[in-house]
Amino acid sequence: MPKAERGTPKDIANRAKSKGLQKLKFYCQMCQKQCRDANGMKCHETSEGHLRQMRIFSENSGGIVDTFSKDFEDYFLDSLKRRHGVKRVRANLVYNELIADKHHVHMNSTMWSSLTVFVQYLGKKGICIVDESERGWFVQYIERDVVKLAKAATTKEREIKEREEEERSQRRMQKSMLEASRAAEEEGGWGEKEATKLGERKEGERVEIGIKGGGGGGGGGEAEQGLKRKCAFDDDDEEDNDNDNEEENNRNSNGNSKVSALDSIMNANKHRSAVEEQEKQKKKPKKEKEKEKKKEKEKSKIKKHWLHVGIVVKVVSKDVGKLHYKSKGVVVEVVDRFAAKVTMISDESVVILLDQDDLRTVVGKVGEKVKIVNGEGRGKVAILEEIRVEEFVCRLKLVEGAGGVVDGVEYEHFSKLHV
Repeated sequence: MPKAERGTPKDIANRAKSKGLQKLKFYCQMCQKQCRDANGMKCHETSEGHLRQMRIFSENSGGIVDTFSKDFEDYFLDSLKRRHGVKRVRANLVYNELIADKHHVHMNSTMWSSLTVFVQYLGKKGICIVDESERGWFVQYIERDVVKLAKAATTKEREIKEREEEERSQRRMQKSMLEASRAAEEEGGWGEKEATKLGERKEGERVEIGIKGGGGGGGGGEAEQGLKRKCAFDDDDEEDNDNDNEEENNRNSNGNSKVSALDSIMNANKHRSAVEEQEKQKKKPKKEKEKEKKKEKEKSKIKKHWLHVGIVVKVVSKDVGKLHYKSKGVVVEVVDRFAAKVTMISDESVVILLDQDDLRTVVGKVGEKVKIVNGEGRGKVAILEEIRVEEFVCRLKLVEGAGGVVDGVEYEHFSKLHV
C-alpha cells in the first residue's frame, strides 16, 4: 500500500502516531525499529536488514544482551539519581520517566523479564533500598559519592552548631533578663516608679512640659540653663521656676545614680551567686562529693573513638543495604581510629569498611567475655557478671591483673568479644 500524500489527514495521523510510544512487543532493539501492529512486525522480521542483524546477534548473543542490560541499568539509575536523589519513590514512576524517551533501551532486550525482577536485582546488589507495599515496589538510591557524603556531613554539622549557638544565646538573654528583674526588685522597683511618676500628681496640679533651649546669645537665662519648664496659664512665675529647678536637679542626680546602682547590683548578684554555690558545695555530704569526683574522673577517661579489634558490633546504618542492616559483625581492623573493617557473622566472606557512627556495641549475655572499649579499664578483657536494665549499666569482673570489679559500666563502653 503506498504512503499517504504529504499534508493529507492520513499523513498527519501517521506522523502523530510515530512520535508517541508504541507497544513494546512490536519493537526490535537490534534494528531500533518500532512497528505499529503484528502485521508490520511480521514484515520487518522477514526483511533483509533484520535477518542480517540477527546473524550478528547469533554470533555474540550473550555479550549483546549484557550490553543492553548494562545500558538500561545505567539509564534507570541516572534518572533515579538526577530526578529524585535519595528519596523513596515508586519504581513504576521512574520507569515511566525513563521510557518517555522514544529511543531508550527497551526492557525486552535485557536479561530481566519484568520491572519487578529488575528492582529485586537492584536490592540484592545493594545499589538501592527496595521494599514492597500495597502500591507496588519502591526504590531508594544509596549515595556512595565520597564528595557528596562529606558535603552532607559538613552541612549537617554546621546546622547543629548554629542551632546550639542560638540556644546558648537565648539562654544568656533569659539569664540577663532574670538578673535585671531581680536587681530592680531589690532596688525597690525604681523603674516602675519613674515610669508612673507623672500619674502621682496632686489634685489640681498642672502638667508641665520640658522645652530644650538653644545655645544662642539671645534668650537670657532660659537659653543658658538648657532645660526649662513653661506652664500653661501660669500666674506665679517665680514659684514655678524655683520648683522646676529643684525637680531638674533631682532628675539629673537620679539619672546618674541609676547607672551606678545597676553596676553595683549586678556585681552584688554575681558575688552572691558565687557565695551561694560555695555554701551548697559545703553542705553536700562527703558521699555525694566523692561520687561527683568519681564521675569527673570517668568523664576524663572517655574518648571519642572506641573501636577495638575482635569485638562484636551491630550495623545500624541503612546505607549498607537491607541485607546487612541490623546485622552483627566482628571488627578485624581499625582504620584511622574512627573506622573499621567489619566481617559479617552471617557471611564471613563479606568485609565492609564502616564508620564508628554506623556501628553500636553488643552487650551479650551474663557470663560471656567482653572488652571494655571506653572509660575506666579501657582495652581490658572482663566477664559480664550483672546487667541492670533499669539503670542501663552493668557490672564487669576483670580477667587480667588482680581481677578487680568495675561497676556501673554503660552499654556503650563495652562490647562482646568474638569467640
